[in-house]
Amino acid sequence: MSPPTRIFLYYLANPCLDLEKASHILLSTFIVSQGIRIDTILCLFSIDKTYVINGFELRHLYPQQSSLRGFAKAVFCKNKELPGVHINHNIILKDQIAILYPSRNGLTVADNPIGSYEEIVIVLNNERYFKKLLLRDTPKTPIYIPRETSIGTTITIINYVLDTWYGTAVRRKGKVIVYRAKQ
Repeated sequence: MSPPTRIFLYYLANPCLDLEKASHILLSTFIVSQGIRIDTILCLFSIDKTYVINGFELRHLYPQQSSLRGFAKAVFCKNKELPGVHINHNIILKDQIAILYPSRNGLTVADNPIGSYEEIVIVLNNERYFKKLLLRDTPKTPIYIPRETSIGTTITIINYVLDTWYGTAVRRKGKVIVYRAKQ
């Protein structure tokens, strides 16, 4: 069984003006040990655009700071639809989803997985912006984040929990490797 698709939702009013944060979000969401998570989608919402970045289609994203910043600048400032990047596309979620959100009181890697889902949606910030999604009759599960942390650290912790519970799929040097759950 393949791991569920992870869909990270984040609101950043103007990502072009905050390229450092946008770069950290890209790094933490997609890059893992010289590979790209192909089971992951990032939906970054700004004041006037929606950026949907699909790890399965994503190319040319590297962990070096200058490369990340160049990629972020091309996407968020010049609005280039690079491979894996779609601007102002609608997001259609499947019916069998779970919603996770960071919390100081929540599940940890030691807990049992939350169930079997095709997609797991992670709402990272601004619950008011995602209110319609959160009103769905869908399980909403907090994931424990130990203290106030950067967005990159929060994403890394959530990815670690999901990797442990469900495994992940990574593309390295053109080959797809599926890592099984550790539990």
